[in-house]
Amino acid sequence: MSCIVCVNFKKSDRLIIPGLAVVFFTVMLLCGCGSEDLASPEFFPHLKQTIHAQGVIRAQSSDSFFSPIKGEAAKVLELIAEGIIVDKDDVICRIDDYKVRTEIDNQELELEKLYDEKNAHQVKLKLDRELSYREEANRRAELKASEAAAATYGEIEVPLKKMELENALRTTQDDVENKKQTVMDVREFLEKGYAAAVELERAERALENSRYQRAEKQQRLKYFLEVEEKKEQAARDENVRILRERISGLLSSREADGEVSEGRIGTLEARIAKVKTEIVELRSQLKGCEIRAVNPGIVVYGTVYDKQTGDRPVRVGDLVWSNVVLVQVTNLSRVDIVLNIPEEQMHDLKEDLQAEIWMTAEPLSTLDGQVRSIGSMASEKHAMEYQRSVTIRVEIVNPPEWIRPGMTGKTRITVKEFEDSLVVPYASVLFEENQAFMFLDTLWGLKKTPVEIRGSVDQGIVTGEGITSHSKFLREAVSR
Repeated sequence: MSCIVCVNFKKSDRLIIPGLAVVFFTVMLLCGCGSEDLASPEFFPHLKQTIHAQGVIRAQSSDSFFSPIKGEAAKVLELIAEGIIVDKDDVICRIDDYKVRTEIDNQELELEKLYDEKNAHQVKLKLDRELSYREEANRRAELKASEAAAATYGEIEVPLKKMELENALRTTQDDVENKKQTVMDVREFLEKGYAAAVELERAERALENSRYQRAEKQQRLKYFLEVEEKKEQAARDENVRILRERISGLLSSREADGEVSEGRIGTLEARIAKVKTEIVELRSQLKGCEIRAVNPGIVVYGTVYDKQTGDRPVRVGDLVWSNVVLVQVTNLSRVDIVLNIPEEQMHDLKEDLQAEIWMTAEPLSTLDGQVRSIGSMASEKHAMEYQRSVTIRVEIVNPPEWIRPGMTGKTRITVKEFEDSLVVPYASVLFEENQAFMFLDTLWGLKKTPVEIRGSVDQGIVTGEGITSHSKFLREAVSR
């Protein structure tokens, strides 16, 4: 836009020429920015600030199934077709279970033998203990009788024996006295004749014999009181001691035999428990030979190594080990689209944000999604230096049946929403030292004015304070 100002003046008006010059240059300045360089903010009742990215579909979970046979290769008998959608508990594979069944039969026979041996040891232990208890009872009765005999000997027999010996000694003493009287009588008749002398000699001999018997009985009584009584008591005490030792040995022997038998029974019980555990494991393997899906999903074959062809999918008739994946069932009810977001856009991302997905296989329909996880660290983007991205996972809500892992799609994540907003072009905002400025049209010309930036959308920059719907601003502030 151009402006031409024509002024007619007389010589008398020369004094106003300087004032007219000022007016002229002011008008020229104002007219220097044509109306085509100015713009007004656009009003939007509702806006979304979004992030766009392309990603790949990944299943949240996948169940891998292996051969249940441990320690040896097993033959694959049946295998469901790859790509089939299965439900929970559907049979997807069968493994040859002949060896497992045979091993279960052998282990059950072994378990039966162990139970028989254990029962035999328990019966023997019970009988041995009963016999031992009986023998102990007999020994204790014998000990009691010996103790009673020893006590009776000290209390009854010793006094009786002593009384008997004293009576015998008294009888002998009486006999000695009688023999003395006889001798005296004979001496009285000694004077009467020879026959009396013979009779006297005979009486003296009888007296001497009686005295000898009395001395012998006195000696026996003394010996009994001093030696024999102690000897007899010692013998009885020794008998009691021997009986007690026999009872103690019997108890020790019974305890030792019981420990041996109980130890053997404990060993058998441990072996029984081990065999039971092996049987449970074998039955688990037997049950596992019929492999069933634990969750609904799509069937994907595992791979085995073939010397001729290299890695190939598992097929019927293969011999597989327990560390080889036979089948995978990928759960398609919960899938994510994995995205790499540039680090400069990460400040607006957070979990639970809503997203829209357009699958390459079906670009005309939109799938709903939600941000579920954000990566813990940034990585190189496309292996280019100084370009970093963070991996995030967006869960697809109610994924369609045709979706498959590995498919690609575009995603738009809504990070912010704005209501009743004013939007200006990106080029109209000048950023200086963390502050945004715009050149607004005023009565005195263009003025560099700070403005509030609320966010950015596809249409431009969402502004806040500092600008109104009636404001005019310079379209390209960055070029001024």
